[in-house]
Amino acid sequence: MNLRNTKNKWRLEREKLKSMTFRKKLSYIFDYYRWQIFLTVCAVVLVLFLCDVFYQGTKENVILGFATNDDWRLFDTDTVTSQFADYLGIDASKERIVFDASLYVDLDSSVDYVVGSQGQIAATTANQSLDFLITTPDLAEHYASLLPLKDLEDFLPEDMKEDLGDALTTFTNADGSAQVCAIDLSESRFMKRAWNNPVYEGLTPFYLIVTDFSPHPDAVLSFIRYAFNL
Repeated sequence: MNLRNTKNKWRLEREKLKSMTFRKKLSYIFDYYRWQIFLTVCAVVLVLFLCDVFYQGTKENVILGFATNDDWRLFDTDTVTSQFADYLGIDASKERIVFDASLYVDLDSSVDYVVGSQGQIAATTANQSLDFLITTPDLAEHYASLLPLKDLEDFLPEDMKEDLGDALTTFTNADGSAQVCAIDLSESRFMKRAWNNPVYEGLTPFYLIVTDFSPHPDAVLSFIRYAFNL
C-alpha cells in the first residue's frame, strides 16, 4: 500500500511539473525540496572535505611555520607557500609546505580567534612540529623567554651569518641569558615589497625565530635563504 501511494505521489508530481514553465519548475522544486537539496549539498561537501583531508594527510610536511599579526598581508599565505614550493622544487603530489599567516596574537585578549591562534602555536610547540615563527618584536621577545629557540650563532652557516649581519637579533632566553635567536626581516623580500605599500610605511618590523626542536632544520635554512634571496 505504501509503495502504491509513493508511486501515485511521484506520478502526480511529474504531471504537475510538466504543466509548469522551466522557471516555475525550479521555484517549485526549491520550495518543496529545499531541505533535501540542502542536506544533499552538505553531504557532498563533507565527502569532498574528508577526501581532501585524507589526501593531504598522505603528504609529507616539508616545513611548518606561522606568521602572526600581519595586518598588511606582507606574508600572504598562498604567495609564500607557492613561491617557496617553487624555490625548493618539491613534488606537490607527495610533499607539502604548511604555512599560515592568518594568526593573530594579543597576550591581553580573550577573543576566540586570538585564543585559537595562541592554541595553534601552543599545540605545534607541544608536539614539537613547529619549525619557525614570524612575529612582531614584542611577541618575538615574549616567545624567546618561553620557548627553546635555536642559537643562530651555532645554527647558521658562516656565509649566512655574514650575509645577514645586523639582521641577527639578540633576546633574553628562558634561562635569562642573552641569545642570538631572531632575524630582523626588514631587508627580506617580504618587507622590501611592503615599502611600496602606503598603508604599511614600515610601522611594524617583523622577526623570524626558529624553534630548537625544529624537525626540518635544513628546510628552515632554505626558507631563510629564500626570504633574503641568498
